[in-house]
Amino acid sequence: NLPETPCHFSEDHLNLLGAFLGEGPIDSRKYLPEITLGEPDIHFGQLWRRKMGWEKNPVVVVHLITGNKIRNWPLEKWLECIRAISQARPEVRFAIISVGKEKETVLPFQKLIGDNISGFVEIGLSGLKGIFSQASLFMGSDSGPGHLAAGMGVPVVVLFGPSDPARYKPLGPSKIKWLRDNPISNLPVLEVVEAALAMGL
Repeated sequence: NLPETPCHFSEDHLNLLGAFLGEGPIDSRKYLPEITLGEPDIHFGQLWRRKMGWEKNPVVVVHLITGNKIRNWPLEKWLECIRAISQARPEVRFAIISVGKEKETVLPFQKLIGDNISGFVEIGLSGLKGIFSQASLFMGSDSGPGHLAAGMGVPVVVLFGPSDPARYKPLGPSKIKWLRDNPISNLPVLEVVEAALAMGL
């Protein structure tokens, strides 16, 4: 029998496997994702960080946009959040990533933040491992890059709207903090700022 209470979607698959094997529910804690880095990933990330001039700065990677608008925190709140973190931790630098067809929105946003504390990174999913290898923190809405970062062991702060974190939160060996309000636009800036600073920036 499968559990009736909601569980992470990955547990659904494990429980189905357990039922098929006649073993019952499988302990998902034994199967947390741990994504390893190769030397090319690390080298790419180090070169990128050196090019940005951020070798001595903590780097926060920010992913603003998901493929579903109802899961996107408003850009004006992201701007307020990043400025507040920068005021509290002036040494922090922000890598604003664009994955896929996000450049038209992301690049102008990064320019609003300013080149003195942030940089625009247009990159495919395969290149994100190198960028994440240099990150002190990932921040974003519920999307693929957040799951990748968590699986690599990067601390993450993930914002949820209508989707249920119990079902879809990132998993991994890192510190993971999720915040939720529905609609996501109601999520307070201060709450997100405090969550990020609590991650040890």
